[in-house]
Amino acid sequence: MFLKMMSAMPGFIYSQKGDDIYVNLFIGSETELSLSDQSRIRLTQKTGYPWDGSVVMTVEPEKEKTFLLKVRIPGWAQGVENPYDLYRSEVKSAVNLKVNGKSIAMKIFKGYAEIQRKWKKGDRVELTLPVQPRLVTANEAVADLQNKVAIAAGVSLVAAKQNITEADCDSFMYAVDPEMGMPGGFAVNGGVYTLSDKPGLGIDIDF
Repeated sequence: MFLKMMSAMPGFIYSQKGDDIYVNLFIGSETELSLSDQSRIRLTQKTGYPWDGSVVMTVEPEKEKTFLLKVRIPGWAQGVENPYDLYRSEVKSAVNLKVNGKSIAMKIFKGYAEIQRKWKKGDRVELTLPVQPRLVTANEAVADLQNKVAIAAGVSLVAAKQNITEADCDSFMYAVDPEMGMPGGFAVNGGVYTLSDKPGLGIDIDF
C-alpha cells in the first residue's frame, strides 16, 4: 500500500479544472499543464516543508496568460484543526502570501487562496506557513480529552519515541506551558524535533 501511495503521489501535488490550476501539496517538484487554448504552463515548487514553512512557486507560461491559481491553505495554519470543531489551536503567526515579492490579501474559498492575474514567465508566488509548535486541545464537549493537549508543529503531530513516565509528562508540561515558552527550546535537529525543559536534559521526540 505504501509503495502504491508513493507512486500515486505526483498526481496529487497539482490538479486542474478547466483553466483553474490547483496546488494541493507542498513538495519540491515541477509539472507542465495545458490550458484550454493548448498553451503550456510550467509550475515549479521549492520548499523545505514540513520542517520549513516557506514554499516558493515559479509560474512559467509559454506566453502571458490570465488564469486562476489556487493554493491550498491548510486548516491548521488558520487554527482550524478539524472541520467539525473537534480540536482547536492557536497558531503563533499568520499565513503570508506574496506575488513577486509583494504581500497580497488572501481570498480563501473552500480551503484555497485564489490568485487571478495575467501570468508571465518568472512570476513567483511565495507562501509562508506558521510551522512553529502549538498546543492542540479538544472541544469542551469531548469529555475524555479535557485537560489534555497534543503538541503539533505544522502538519506534524509530535509523539514520544520511547515509553515515558509520569515525571516525564510533568517535564513536558513544564516545557510547553505557557505559550510554548520552553527554557530548553523546541528545535529541529536532523529531521527530529527536540523538546527539552533544560538544555541537554530534555526528551527527544519524533513523529
